Parts: sequence; structure tokens; C-alpha cells
Amino acid sequence: MTRIKMTRIILRYAHSFVAVSALLASLNAAALELGQLKFSSCEIGKGLSLSKAECAYLTVPQNFAEPNGRTIKLHIALIVANARVPAADPAVYLAGGPGQSASESYGQIANGFREILKTRHLLLIDQRGTGLSHALKCTLPEDVALEKPDPAASRALVQACLGEQDVDPRFFTTTDATHDLEALRVAIGAPKLNLIGFSYGTRVAQQFAMHFPGSTRSLILDGIAPNELILGSEHAAALDDALAKQFARCVGDKACFARFGDPALTLAQLYSDLKANPREVSMPDPLTGKTATFPLGIGALQSMARFYSYASETSALLPLLLDEAKQGRPQALVAQGEMAGKSIGDAMSYGMQLSVMCAEDAEFLKPNPSDANRLLGGEMEEMLRVQCQEWPKGARPKDFFQPLRSAVPTLLISGELDPVTPPRYGETVLKGLSNAVHIVAPAMGHVNLARGCIPKLAAKFLQDMQPKLLDTACVKEILPAPFFLEFTGPAP
Repeated sequence: MTRIKMTRIILRYAHSFVAVSALLASLNAAALELGQLKFSSCEIGKGLSLSKAECAYLTVPQNFAEPNGRTIKLHIALIVANARVPAADPAVYLAGGPGQSASESYGQIANGFREILKTRHLLLIDQRGTGLSHALKCTLPEDVALEKPDPAASRALVQACLGEQDVDPRFFTTTDATHDLEALRVAIGAPKLNLIGFSYGTRVAQQFAMHFPGSTRSLILDGIAPNELILGSEHAAALDDALAKQFARCVGDKACFARFGDPALTLAQLYSDLKANPREVSMPDPLTGKTATFPLGIGALQSMARFYSYASETSALLPLLLDEAKQGRPQALVAQGEMAGKSIGDAMSYGMQLSVMCAEDAEFLKPNPSDANRLLGGEMEEMLRVQCQEWPKGARPKDFFQPLRSAVPTLLISGELDPVTPPRYGETVLKGLSNAVHIVAPAMGHVNLARGCIPKLAAKFLQDMQPKLLDTACVKEILPAPFFLEFTGPAP
């Protein structure tokens, strides 16, 4: 081969490479811009759950009734679709809480979106008051018990939190968040949105569908809170019901029952003992490793049982943790409760939670005498009422608690053993929807989009928009985690 011929071949391939590179660059550039929003590369999440994304900020009025007044910036993260030409209507992830950040929590649920991302972009909006959207965070004392401080300490805590804010907390409600969603839709030029809400995020999604029906293409509601639900009013009852069913699984499991007996009886015995004789336990701090003293009372028992009942994997530990405490070895129970409570606390914006619940729910929280005999009791509701006497309250639309009546295509997802949003909530919402289906993941807890075949069902739902034609038989194949008989794991 002559040198001239070789040179021509090299130039031809070099030209092709440049052309391909230019094409890829243009595709990447196009993916970084949606309507008026220009995105740049970023990382979202925390620790081991970091994810690559594209990020931008959307400027909106602090008070939508004063469009020329003060503005705030909302943090928007974009997970780019795999398709070369994504669908025009993106999916939007709405986080729970209230007080959770979508961008910070995405890693925990990312697997649930894997099929959806094949065809459409996913937008994560840090709801105002959370994450990087003017988070209403509070500097709380290390030893504060948000659920059970005395009234004077609770008021002082709220006043201190208010002193840290540079925005008006009255405008950080669910209703304000729905206006933010509409502003986002307009800014990116999307005809409609597919809203995917988890837990409290299902309230945001339903309120958006009520007030912006023309902007709503579909809803996926996972861990469903009906519009008519007063948040916090049924926490104690829902937890007791879920624990009873979870413990009944152990009683019906030959190995679990042989090892632990009935965990419900153990829990009742521990509760009576710790209520009458609260004490302290000295042990290595599960977060620092340094020896420290921790309270061992019903608060520790409540924290561990509550947070570990949320997922099949952690509820599988409950019989073992309770039995260890019964045998005089409470260190594991205390450690798990401390870690779970710390993790949940770090993930939530306490001030934003107050902005939502003080405006929307607190006035309707009434003492429930039957809660006195339940594990959680009624202290959480009582403290919220006290705190909301100090926290500024925003407005709430007159129709806020009206059930959603809609023909918008909707996929409802519940966990059979959910300790905070039981399946009956999904059935309540289903009554008002003419184009919806409700699937219940057997023996699962709170939030289940990422489990089993549900990611594929969600993607097919968004593609076909025919929820009643979905073949949901595969959901029955989802299996709970086996019970831990020792800390080394379940039985072989």
C-alpha cells in the first residue's frame, strides 16, 4: 500500500471520527437543556448512594400571590433518559416526609426508575424547604427527642429554629409546591407531567392533579396518603396493625416461632417493663464507637420498632432484637434505634415538616383515647400541636381535604404490611379514580416501586396508559426477607 493511499484512509477515518464526535457532542448538549433550564453535570445523594445527574435551578416567587415580590430558587436534578429521543412528557419524582429531599433520597429508590428511564427523562425537584431548595433545617441539640420534649422545651426549640430561617415559612406548604411543579412544567416546555409520588409525595401529586388537571398525564402513587387523611392522626394505630401482622408471620414460620415464640408477647412484656423501670445502658456509640450512656426506656423501644417495621429486610430483625432485649442484652436494640432515628432525622427538613403540617393538619389532630394503649401513644400528635402554636401558618385551600375525583391514568402501589400508609388508604383513593389500578405487594412495607417486577409494570403503565389492562400477577412472586434467627443471618 502506497503512503498516499494510507494517508487518504487515515484522513477518511479521522474525518468520520470528528463527525461522530461532533454528533455525540451535540446530542449531549441537547440533553443538558430543557426549555428554559440549562443543566450542568453534578452528583446527587449522599455516601454510598451518590448518583450522577444534571442539575439546574428554577427561580419562582416565594409567594405566588405576589409574582413581583421576593423569589426563591428550586434545585432541579435531571436523570437523562437512555432513549435518543425521549418522550416529551418527563417523569417527576416527589419525595416523602414531609421534609425529604428528592435529590438526596434518589439513590435509595433509583432502581425503581430503571425501566422508566429507557424512554423518558426523570426530574427530581427538591420541594421548597428541602435539600438545596432553601431547606428549612434546624440546628437541634444532640439529645433532643422531637416526639417527646416537654411543652416549654418544644416551644423554645421551635423559636430557635425560626431564628435560623431567612425565608417566610408560611409559603412552604403542599399548595405552594404544586405551583412550583406547574412552573417547572412551563419552564421545560413539557405538555404534561407524569408524577411519581412516595408517601407524603402522594399528597403533593394528588393536589397537583386536582388543581392542574390539564398538566397531569399520569400518577404513580406509592405508599398512599389519601387527600382526606390528617397526617399523623393514625400513626399509632397503623404501626400496631402492621406489627401484629409482621409478628403473625413469625408465629406461622416454624423456625422463627421455635426460636422466639410470639414476638408480640415479647414486645408487650418489654413495654411494660421499660415503662415502669426506665434505665440506662452503657455501650459503644453505634455511630462513633466511643463508649457512651443511652436511655433505655419505651422511647428506645418505640424508635426501633417503628423504623424497623418499614421494610421487609429490617422487620426480619425485629423478633431477634426484641428477644435479645428480653434476655438482658438490650444493646443491639438501642443501637439500631439510635442509628435509625439519626438517619431519619438527618434526611428530613424539620422546619419544612412544620410548615406543611402546621398549615394543613395540626388543627385537626385531636387526642385519641385508644392511642394510650398503643406502642407509640399520642405524644407525637400532642407535641405537634404545641409546636404549631409557635410556627407561622400558611394558607390551605378550602377543597384541600376533598378526595381526588379524576380520570387521569393512575397506578396505586401499597405494601401489605405498611406501618404508616396501609393498603386500605390505596383503596380509599381508588374509589375516586375511574382509570386506575391498585397493586399490593405481599408481606412488604412502605414504598415498593423498586421491588420485583414493579419497575417493569410502572414503565409499561407510562407507555400504554391503560392501568386496568396491566398483568400484575407477577407481584405475587415478591417474597419477604427471611427472619434473622441469629445476627449472622437467617436459617440456612
